[in-house]
Amino acid sequence: MAPKVDRYDIIMIPQQRSVCFAPGVGVSIIRNLAVENICRPVAEAVAETWVEVYSEAGSSAHDPFMKGAYDGAVPVFKEFVIRFGSKPCSIQFGDEDEAVLFFLEFRGVVFDDFLGEFRKRIADIACTGFDVYSRSHTKVPAHRKVPKSELPQGKKKKGGPSAGLVGTRVEEL
Repeated sequence: MAPKVDRYDIIMIPQQRSVCFAPGVGVSIIRNLAVENICRPVAEAVAETWVEVYSEAGSSAHDPFMKGAYDGAVPVFKEFVIRFGSKPCSIQFGDEDEAVLFFLEFRGVVFDDFLGEFRKRIADIACTGFDVYSRSHTKVPAHRKVPKSELPQGKKKKGGPSAGLVGTRVEEL
């Protein structure tokens, strides 16, 4: 049986709560963390106006929290989740509920804060500053389900057969 370990939930929220990032920012953060093997995406909830991606710890899961090798008996964190899009969601971190469009959260972490290097990396990718909050971990909440009314609609192709092409159009005579 694993020893009892204090765990925390740590969340990063943009200092400007109403900032709406392009989807590429969220994707860039996910790819960056996956390439570094900090976490591996395992599930997602994709709606028309928002996305949440859920990940498990990778072999370098300790890198955002400490320098050197991690030799603990338990995984560094239980789950990583990132949310981005144009529809706000309510979260409880800090003193009150806040409606935010973007957050990234490590759930069930054995550390209570990030290294400054990790904070800077995320701020550099997103080109904005972040507030970081930490609280005691209780449990990993269930993944969000996308309501049928919010499922992504098929995108219609605009224009004719040459729409979006660059260059010279060649016609046979």
